[in-house]
Amino acid sequence: MSSDSYERLIRRITNWAQTTDHIQAVIIVGSRARPQESFDFFSDLDLIIFTSAVDELTLYHKWISELGRVWIADLDKTGPGDPEWFVVFENGQKADFLIAQAQKHLNLGQLIQKSPYRQVLMKGWQILFNRWGSPSITEDDLGIEVSMSQVEASELIRHINRTLILAHRAAKFIGRHERWCGQLMLSKIRQHLLWLIEEHARISTSGEVDTWYDGRFIEQWAAPSIKERLPDIFAQYDLKDMARALHAILSMAHQMASDIAKYNEIPYPTAGQKATFDWLISVVIPPD
Repeated sequence: MSSDSYERLIRRITNWAQTTDHIQAVIIVGSRARPQESFDFFSDLDLIIFTSAVDELTLYHKWISELGRVWIADLDKTGPGDPEWFVVFENGQKADFLIAQAQKHLNLGQLIQKSPYRQVLMKGWQILFNRWGSPSITEDDLGIEVSMSQVEASELIRHINRTLILAHRAAKFIGRHERWCGQLMLSKIRQHLLWLIEEHARISTSGEVDTWYDGRFIEQWAAPSIKERLPDIFAQYDLKDMARALHAILSMAHQMASDIAKYNEIPYPTAGQKATFDWLISVVIPPD
């Protein structure tokens, strides 16, 4: 998709917002709003729409067709629970519309201060439309201080225990030659491994690292000793390779958990965790 086609879509969205009374503001976020990152062919258009009529934009999607010819439109929810439309327009243009509640007595800066998406906005923003007329969003509006907070013991224990439970399931599926389910378990384990990778990167730099979200740009911020091992935790659709990857995941998880626990003065591993690690390592043998 050419940048011109997205510029035309952006103009249509701006015109629609200006003529729709309940739209209070529209902000571009993501790669097309980040000054330090150049967007590419695959960059879609990510927007936050502040509206006083969330239901109108959620229950009915006729408004989307006013923006262009729609190939696909799918409604989902964000982590905090706000509706979000994922739309593919003609020529493959993709736009994500996050629908956020706006109170008319609050200006854009005040809405941002109450927004759960301030971390996203910190990566960059571009205001397409602001009914209040404020020219920009200030750092005070974002109101986020980067600090090296202590990891709670309960949080570390939860991620390690969940990793071990899922690894137990993965070992079972691999041993039973159930490749699909084994791969699914490996994928679920990596979600908890990502938390460990993020926390490990923070302690390796005393908090002076931006770990983004969902593993974005992980090759740029992960600790070098972890980055070089990332290929090892992915497996081909092969039982022996899946067993190898599970071994690598367990080894990496144990190393990072040990480093994080030591830094935060958390007792690790418990006797039960060590016994589970040792047992899994002993039984995860590539089947014949």
